[in-house]
Amino acid sequence: SHSVTLTGLSENVTYYFRIRSTDIDGNTVTDNNSGNYYSFTTTRDSTAPTISSISASPVTDTGAVITWTTSERATSQITFGTAVGTYSSSTAINTNLNLTHSITLSGLSAGTAYYYKVISTDASSNTATSTEQSLTTSESLLTETQAQAREATARSNVSGGGMLIIDKNDKVAPVITNIQVQKIKSDSAVITWNTDEDSDSFVEYGIDALDETSGRYENAKAHTVTLKRLLPESEYGFRVSGKDNSGNLAQSEQIRFKTLSINADVMDGESEQNEGNSESVLMATVNKTIDMMHKIASQVSIGTMQAALITQHNSIEELANMIPGPLMSGEPRVDLTPTSASISWHTDKESNSLIALVKESEYDEKAAIPYKQVLGLPKDSTKDHTVILYDLLPDTVYHYQLRSETVIGTNTKSRDFVFRTPKKDLEIGGYTVEKVSAEKAVFKWMTNVETDSEIK
Repeated sequence: SHSVTLTGLSENVTYYFRIRSTDIDGNTVTDNNSGNYYSFTTTRDSTAPTISSISASPVTDTGAVITWTTSERATSQITFGTAVGTYSSSTAINTNLNLTHSITLSGLSAGTAYYYKVISTDASSNTATSTEQSLTTSESLLTETQAQAREATARSNVSGGGMLIIDKNDKVAPVITNIQVQKIKSDSAVITWNTDEDSDSFVEYGIDALDETSGRYENAKAHTVTLKRLLPESEYGFRVSGKDNSGNLAQSEQIRFKTLSINADVMDGESEQNEGNSESVLMATVNKTIDMMHKIASQVSIGTMQAALITQHNSIEELANMIPGPLMSGEPRVDLTPTSASISWHTDKESNSLIALVKESEYDEKAAIPYKQVLGLPKDSTKDHTVILYDLLPDTVYHYQLRSETVIGTNTKSRDFVFRTPKKDLEIGGYTVEKVSAEKAVFKWMTNVETDSEIK
């Protein structure tokens, strides 16, 4: 029973295929449905994304930042209004396909309840709409005159003894200074900044748009946010923001930086520990590349991932050609019967075991491919090789070539060798005698090879 899983296919596409199996002795059979080939059609994704973790923060008197996540990469949009179930306004659709979403609502009215839904559509046009959410913008910031009036009213309403606590309604946003981009890697960067008063720490960032958000709610004057899962050699824009305890929001201007290439990242990290050690740098580069591909696999389309893997595969094959193939030692050992041959040889590296074969009557040493078939164990991995050839013709000369290839590296081919299968031993069977008359008899028998007939 055989099963093969095909990946990287496109949806709603008909594919044609044939089936091929090779036994342990290298015999191959192919079924292509009498030349018509078998076929199947992939289904179309009909499942909408799952929306979760909807949050409105920060919320100011005239705006709010709405964030949410989806179970698959999808677009971002919000519809909203000031009445339950009525959404008179909507944001432009952010067509970038993301897993985390962030949209800023602006131009809102102070001290007003808003009702909204978030909408995300995946690459197959399946749309998900959240349940209704709500937020309330903060009151407008008081002018100095209004603050003094409120303070006077508070004093006039106090009677008796006790302590008077006055809320002066801070209306000044934090001042952001000293923004720095530190520890830039191929997949991450650290953003730091300072504020003149305690506030939380958020960074909006992205390549084409600021469509990703990272940060945390806190009360701090020194802020640090690490941006993760970035793409190598990509230019990112970002801005930092912070909201103080009175809800005053401060945002910086947009700043840009570029992530390192994977090689530069590795060289930077290895230079201190393995100065001049090329072997360590190579291994670190390979590990970093694999780790990076695992991290960003869920962020790119299947087509992009397939193209990247093909590029890597081609590069690996190109580099593999620099590795010498296995060395074959001595003459091969050949054990023959009239219809089979067992051929054994040894290599200095674990590799597979193949024999290229052709009858002498069909052998052309000047041909680009002088051998008619290749038999053996393509999945083998050994230093001691044995291939048994079956269904040979008796008393026939064959040309053959040994072939061995490691998992990574070039294919080693031997010179041309020759063997002749022995003749079959004569065997007589099925002997009968038929009496035709008193003077005549018929003798019958069978042989395993063609011979003449004589009775003595």
